[in-house]
Amino acid sequence: MKVIHTITNHGSATTRLAPWSPTVLKPGGRAILPFPPRAAMDKDHFQSVGPLALWSFTDFADSRWIIGQDFLQLLPDEKPAGRFPEQMTGLFNPAEWAVYVRGNHVFLKRAAVQPGKQYPDYGCNFEVFTNPDFLELETLGPVVDLQPGESTAHIEHWWLFNGVTSISGEESIRRKVLPLIERTNDYRTR
Repeated sequence: MKVIHTITNHGSATTRLAPWSPTVLKPGGRAILPFPPRAAMDKDHFQSVGPLALWSFTDFADSRWIIGQDFLQLLPDEKPAGRFPEQMTGLFNPAEWAVYVRGNHVFLKRAAVQPGKQYPDYGCNFEVFTNPDFLELETLGPVVDLQPGESTAHIEHWWLFNGVTSISGEESIRRKVLPLIERTNDYRTR
């Protein structure tokens, strides 16, 4: 499914904004976001590869977070034991995808990166949020200055896959989720 979010400035002054597209999902699964590619430090790898944004209620000691080598996972919990009921983070995601796995279903959400553009929340184009009631898989478009009467669009592509079981650790993500991502790599032409 192709989802087009359009924002139009109906006011009389220029407005600075960034499109924000949260998708609300039922608890009982796990959100998975890929980290930017990694490489050993050498003369070509001195710079950071992207932000990891924190909110005042982000607590990576909370058991709902799984921070791995290649993936960040957030598991919603209807009765969280951590010090804050909400958890959130965002990152710059050059891979352009995030998934929510629940039962044997995989919901895949993709949004294209616009290189060289400024993104909100310290440079995040993907974010994830949870509270006891739901989880949000969020994409963000770049910051724009809309003149009166102008519009901007933020496009997402969604897929739902069935029959994917036992997703937990990073190896199962590589084996079962990444092939689904590869099947959608031509999404910009759809």
